[in-house]
Amino acid sequence: MPIWCVCAYWRGSHVYVSCVDRLSAALASVAQQPPAVVLLDLTLPDSNGPDTFRRLHDRVPDIPVVILTAMDDEEIAVKTVQQGAQDYLLKSEVDGKQLARSIRYAMERQALLTSLETSRRQQLPALYRAKAAGRNRVEVAELKAEAK
Repeated sequence: MPIWCVCAYWRGSHVYVSCVDRLSAALASVAQQPPAVVLLDLTLPDSNGPDTFRRLHDRVPDIPVVILTAMDDEEIAVKTVQQGAQDYLLKSEVDGKQLARSIRYAMERQALLTSLETSRRQQLPALYRAKAAGRNRVEVAELKAEAK
């Protein structure tokens, strides 16, 4: 059976992998237990093309997704990365070392994005208070610096 969607879970130094053959099963799996990363093929029996990524990403935007597919289409590759995929790899061109590196980098980038989003959310209340108080840009910059 070909592997179409792989969810990887880390517990200490152990990696647990869950493989499913349909997007519907992947959506149910990630809703039940969010994985550390998802390897996603864009050609599944119940979903095909960029919509496959969009549907998964809309459901779990904080989970890094690496596209691993036979679909050799540069336009689709660029589009899915612009929409949030961490990488787009072709099954015919990737080896184990490249795949491991892509997964590791995807997880690191997602952690950074999550950290930036958390920081942004913490700073917003101070910026809104400053704006409401009619403070100028210098004062707002000082408030942002204090928030760090």
